[in-house]
Amino acid sequence: MMLVAHLMLSGLVLAVPSPSPSPSPSPAVLPVASTVPAALPGPAPAAPRAPVAVSAPSTASAGQGVAPAAVARTPVGGQVDPRTDLPARPSTPPFYSDRDVVVLRARFGLPPLTGELPRAARWKCWVADPSCRFNAELNATSAYAYRIEQTDPSDPKSDTRRWHSARAQYDVWINFVAASEVVGRQRYTTVTLGPKGGVTASDNGDLWGNVGMGSRYWLGRGAWAPSIELSTALSFHLQGRDPLGVLDNARSPLGVTVDVGIGLGGWGAIVLGGQYNAPLARENVPEAVRTTSSGMLFMGFRGNVLWGVPAGAAVAAHALAGRSVDAR
Repeated sequence: MMLVAHLMLSGLVLAVPSPSPSPSPSPAVLPVASTVPAALPGPAPAAPRAPVAVSAPSTASAGQGVAPAAVARTPVGGQVDPRTDLPARPSTPPFYSDRDVVVLRARFGLPPLTGELPRAARWKCWVADPSCRFNAELNATSAYAYRIEQTDPSDPKSDTRRWHSARAQYDVWINFVAASEVVGRQRYTTVTLGPKGGVTASDNGDLWGNVGMGSRYWLGRGAWAPSIELSTALSFHLQGRDPLGVLDNARSPLGVTVDVGIGLGGWGAIVLGGQYNAPLARENVPEAVRTTSSGMLFMGFRGNVLWGVPAGAAVAAHALAGRSVDAR
């Protein structure tokens, strides 16, 4: 009996399944609040641009004799300037490159730089030149003169006397800059203005002094640039021959002389001008010194005496007027 009860109790224990251990509950995942704010309504951001590859010069190429200009012409940031092929802007003073100079000169309509040195004036500005800021020159003029003189005004039948003569003039011009322009590294004179003075010789031993102003307008910048010359002066009689042919000092009032010329550089100019001599005919003037009005129209050549030809021509005209022309 005991054995039967023991077997029955063992079978019951085997028949009842043993409870399996329940798995441990997993921790609940709680939602974490995001720290990134929600996107605001608006246009979508643009896609990022791809970086531009910059090719740096290799040391092998530089060591094989590559010119420094090739390295200096590497564009900044890989950008190529289509207007020019000049070096990029430097990062050291003066902080500009040849490209900047080219763009600046093109903006103001200036011609490109040639790299030439400023031209030096010949004869150290003893000959007028556009590159001179100040100069003094000695000019000589030889000209044909058509002279006119009033005869005795008390004679109702008197008119004027006209004859052909020559004129020689020697002047000293002092030229100051009145206007100038800058081209590249050189300053060029455009207009000069300054005092002048000299003497004028004609027939009958006449010798006139003149003091006035001279001006020159340059039409170019070269050593042989054309120019327009203008001079005006007050004239006064220094000496002459009286009716008896004796050379003496003649008293006279002031006259005026004006001429204009077309020149080539400072070497010479073709001039056209005239001179008027006022009369000395007041009632209180003695008859021995009384003079009538006279004058002349002249055309000739004026040039700098340094190259000889103007000086020789003026001396020849002086001798011709003093010896070959007698208009007494």
